[in-house]
This record gives sequence, structure tokens and C-alpha cells, in this order.
Amino acid sequence: MGRWSRIAGGAGSGRGRAGRPRDTVDCQPKTGGTMPLQRLEHYLVLSDDIHRTRDFYRDVLGMAEGFRPELDFPGYWLYLGDVPCIHIAEWKSYSVWTKKVGIPVSTRAASTGSVDHIAFNGTGFAEVSARLVERGIAFSENALDDIGLKQMFLRDPNGVPIEINFRN
Repeated sequence: MGRWSRIAGGAGSGRGRAGRPRDTVDCQPKTGGTMPLQRLEHYLVLSDDIHRTRDFYRDVLGMAEGFRPELDFPGYWLYLGDVPCIHIAEWKSYSVWTKKVGIPVSTRAASTGSVDHIAFNGTGFAEVSARLVERGIAFSENALDDIGLKQMFLRDPNGVPIEINFRN
């Protein structure tokens, strides 16, 4: 089965250890140690309107616009704390640059492809709700009372689905 083990449940149970589906990958390598990844660094949003996209993440979600090195295409970096977790780049010039340097670029799609949504932890459910209403941004809510979780679901200006989780 290779270096990574799969979790196996009892015969016919359909569930594995800790109630996870049987085909869930156990991320502990058989040889010991942990996975070499440390954290999610950032995701890139390609946009035809980088200013509107920046305004959404900065003004609506409260991220800070911060340092971005000189690059051959326009864009912004938005921070949570000291991490530039969202990079924004203008589609056309980014595509030209990636072709020039030999980096593959995503093609335009009607949706986000295999990525369904991006989730953040948040605080101040009522305040965020009021901010979204004030700006006319459509969102839906969900509550998972048994685990003390409230959720909001919305889309950025490019159609990227955003989930915000508020824990009690």
C-alpha cells in the first residue's frame, strides 16, 4: 500500500478509527515522524478586478493589506496576523508572467474546480453579520449546536466560496 497507511474499519462497518470513513488517509507515515508540511501558507485568487477583490478581503473580512514584493504583475497580499494568507493577482498579466517563467497557471473555470471553499475561524458573529448586511453581501448561516459552532457562507467578488466558523 505504499508509505502511507489507510485506516480500516471492522468488516461491513463502513467506518474506520474514530468514526471516520474507511477510505480516510492516516497522515502519520509508517516510518514514524510527522508530515513535513507545517501550515497552509496562502492561496492565490486570480481576478479581473484586483481592487474590488482586495476591498472584499480587507474591508469585509477584516484582513490587513500588507507588504508584497515587486513582481511582474499587479496584485495584493492580504494578511491574517503576520501571514500573507491571500495573494491576489490580475488574471491577464499573471498568465503572461507564468508563461514567461514556465509556471503552469489555472485556466478560467465556471467555478472553483475541485476546490469547494476556503474556511476561516472568526470571532464576533453578530458584528460580521451586520457588516455583511450593511455592504449588501448575500450569505447564509448554519448552526451546529451540539459542537458549539455557528457558520456563515458567502462568496468573494470572483465567486470563491468562503466559510467562516465561529466557535463558542
